Amino acid sequence: MLQKILNLLQNNQLAEARTLCEQATRSNKKNPGIWLLLAEIYQQSGAFEKAENSCRKAIKLKNDHAPAHTQLAMLYHTQGKLPRAEHCYHRSLKLDNTQATVYFNLGAVLQELNKPDEAITQYQLAIKLKPDYAKAYANMGYLLRQQEKIEDAINHYDKALQFAPNIAELHYNMGSTLLQTGRPEEAEKHQREALKLKPNYADALSGLGAVQFFNGETEKSAYSYQQALNHQPDNVEILRGFANVLSSLGHHETAIEHITHALDIDPNNKDTRIAKGFIYLSCGQLDEAFDCCYPILNTKSPHKKSIYLAASVYEKKGDAKKSYQYLAPLLEENPPPVEAVLNFSYISNSLNLVDKAIEYMEQLLQNDKISIPADNRRRLYFALGKAYDRQKNYNSAIKNFYTANKLKQAVFDIKTIQRDVDAQINIFPSNFKNHLATTSIRSQRPIFIVGMPRSGTSLVEQILASHPKICGAGELSDINNLAQRMQLTNKLESRYPKCLEQADSQQLNHMTQTYLNRLSDIDNKALHVTDKMPGNFMHLGLIQLLFPDARIIHCIRNPLDTCLSCYFQDFSVNHPWIYDLENTGKFYLEYKRLMKHWKNVLDIPILDVNYEELVENQETVSRQMIKFFDLDWDDACLQFHKNKRFIWTASYQQVCQPIYKKSVSRWKNYEQHIKPLINILK
Repeated sequence: MLQKILNLLQNNQLAEARTLCEQATRSNKKNPGIWLLLAEIYQQSGAFEKAENSCRKAIKLKNDHAPAHTQLAMLYHTQGKLPRAEHCYHRSLKLDNTQATVYFNLGAVLQELNKPDEAITQYQLAIKLKPDYAKAYANMGYLLRQQEKIEDAINHYDKALQFAPNIAELHYNMGSTLLQTGRPEEAEKHQREALKLKPNYADALSGLGAVQFFNGETEKSAYSYQQALNHQPDNVEILRGFANVLSSLGHHETAIEHITHALDIDPNNKDTRIAKGFIYLSCGQLDEAFDCCYPILNTKSPHKKSIYLAASVYEKKGDAKKSYQYLAPLLEENPPPVEAVLNFSYISNSLNLVDKAIEYMEQLLQNDKISIPADNRRRLYFALGKAYDRQKNYNSAIKNFYTANKLKQAVFDIKTIQRDVDAQINIFPSNFKNHLATTSIRSQRPIFIVGMPRSGTSLVEQILASHPKICGAGELSDINNLAQRMQLTNKLESRYPKCLEQADSQQLNHMTQTYLNRLSDIDNKALHVTDKMPGNFMHLGLIQLLFPDARIIHCIRNPLDTCLSCYFQDFSVNHPWIYDLENTGKFYLEYKRLMKHWKNVLDIPILDVNYEELVENQETVSRQMIKFFDLDWDDACLQFHKNKRFIWTASYQQVCQPIYKKSVSRWKNYEQHIKPLINILK
């Protein structure tokens, strides 16, 4: 009969198995094994109370029978009665300490009870009994990651994958953890392996999106997140990640819609509420950003991210003292959190506490007892470099900037840029108008501000945006996105820019109107809207085809100051050339070569604005710029620093104060350290 019951159970014939087993208990009342089998059948049928009674009868018959206590524990575990499950698992292990699975199950219960250290102990005991226990390694990896012991987490995920290489979830978790350490190439391999093992795996699609976002491939990232969302439209973490990407692309309204939907699903999710605050922060809605963290700040133990958000809001408002008030309690911790120290470093100059910020950062980086992810280490070294630069300790500054840039581990080949520049030059010879289509839509609305990063584009835009007829839109990725999508959108044979030879006016009209609609979404009243994406210098030929009546401001700065300032900045977007001074110099020469070509072949008006001249003769150069757009002068352009417009670039502090000259010829402070760059730019 016992074998027949087991066969029925195996075939999921629960009703028949239950009937036979109940009969068996009547004839074998003192057999604990039969009662446990009946308990299992009841449990699978959802009859939890009867299952518990059967377990207890087995225990009453044989109190030292470990499997009976284990089964009762599993029953409680299934119902979410975790404290009872914990007690029963402990009782079972006291009777028999050779049960690897029971140690694992106890670890899982303790993990759910938010007792991570105790859970880790149980997983370790399970692994001791069963060295190839992949699930135990995986769960330890998760807990260690939650404790920010990132390298330990990676080691445990690696062990898990040695024993279970075909588990998609393991690859996803490994990839996500590797990304925290600033290792995007390895992270991407694991996310793609997860998708290979489990196509349409939403978590891995979002994990791939996170890698692409880290690499600055925001369009690809948005596509990956959208694919993930197609499979799990109500996944809060995916919605949150997608919202962050959309915000970085400048699609703030859509980002807010997604993050709001995530909060509708889980209103008590603090991470999501804080993420919404940071999205508001990124688009300059500072009061709305603070409203997101305020309720969390007033709880007994406020989420640290809410404190960082509040500190950032007041930093952007220019109130360093208020920002410091939020950070001060965290800075007293031993050691203080990395994020708190970084936030403090951003306001330390305004508080005359740069020395203190340096002390905090040096102590963190020299503390061998704490594990700091590579990404945060890089940020600390960049912040240290800036702090030492403010203190005029240029030797220490360049040393830290060098270390920070090396940690990025960027791969760059100048031949890629040279090919891109050659492609633009070949498509736009002097007679390009004879064979390339152009738009029939005419608009003078866009103003394009181009140049190298750190060449004064933010300052120029802030001056122009202070004019009542000009709106400053910041750095828009739309021109580059239109260019990269052109082949696919218009079903053309060749990639951009070669596909321009196959495009017709109707297709270009659609691109023009798409961009103009974007400007209208930003501001539908201003006569002009600026787009200060520096890298649009690569697309000036396309811009002439789409906006022949537009005008270009080309920002120029001393090449050495430009390249050095790029090297000192931790850019969040993908500029692989920027993390090595020699590569930066080589990129600068390619930029210069292309700009020379554009000036020779394009009809679109281009005004060169020299940063050093603007700093020296602010009013004269500012008047030239306003005249360039056929506008009447307005004195507000001289008071650009009083403009309440929000700036979300590395230059926001500079453009919120009157013009200063300390950034001119800054390279001389580092002359002995940048000989290779000087030789390249000669």
